[in-house]
Amino acid sequence: MKELRPSIEEIEAGIDDLRERFDFLCDCCHQFFAVSIRGNDLRDWQNGKLAQYAFPYLTDDERELIISHTCETCFDDLADFWDE
Repeated sequence: MKELRPSIEEIEAGIDDLRERFDFLCDCCHQFFAVSIRGNDLRDWQNGKLAQYAFPYLTDDERELIISHTCETCFDDLADFWDE
């Protein structure tokens, strides 16, 4: 009969995948945006790991919000302004 409890390895693997909610403020529109990030990934990024490697599961827009404190809408508006 198979045991119903998860193994230590399964528990540890699940811990690595837990995400915590962080609220980031857009410096342009002053709205808060929630982004869910895994445990050590934010610390890895703060210690110099590139955002695309620290947060491969986030969208480009979520990573940009973390990097530049600019939300998707404001970033697009700024890009349109500079394209003119």
